[in-house]
Amino acid sequence: MTRAEVVGAVGEAKGRVLEETPQTLRAAGRDTRVEEEVFLFYDGRLAAWTQRLAQPSTRAAFERTRGRYTRHFGEPIESHDDGPVQMARWRYAGEKGRVLLSAYAGDHSGRARLMVRVEDPSVLRSLVRQMGRDEARRASAGGAPDSARR
Repeated sequence: MTRAEVVGAVGEAKGRVLEETPQTLRAAGRDTRVEEEVFLFYDGRLAAWTQRLAQPSTRAAFERTRGRYTRHFGEPIESHDDGPVQMARWRYAGEKGRVLLSAYAGDHSGRARLMVRVEDPSVLRSLVRQMGRDEARRASAGGAPDSARR
């Protein structure tokens, strides 16, 4: 999707833009089940879309949502349960895209939320390659790499 398509979809669904930069768009109000959405762009194309769901991050909520996604996308290609952290990943859109569902059930305050991330790996690979070229260019120009600037 292009940036214009995303902005149009947010507006059509009566969502409101909370923050906008050239690389990101943060929105809310498009869906009552979602507290906040963050859209990440690279070269004008949607690279990743993260949703912070409204329901608290609990084991039961994760399992219910995992079941819904499994019915829709099939069995996950990856799944982990590391005690307080659960994660499952599915393929979608002809093997090109990925959907990641994650939960931190170790938070007993009720503030942690289920997180869903939708990725387009081809756009993310382009971004990573460009970041590598930028890093190499800075290093050859005598600048410190980003990882050394802390």
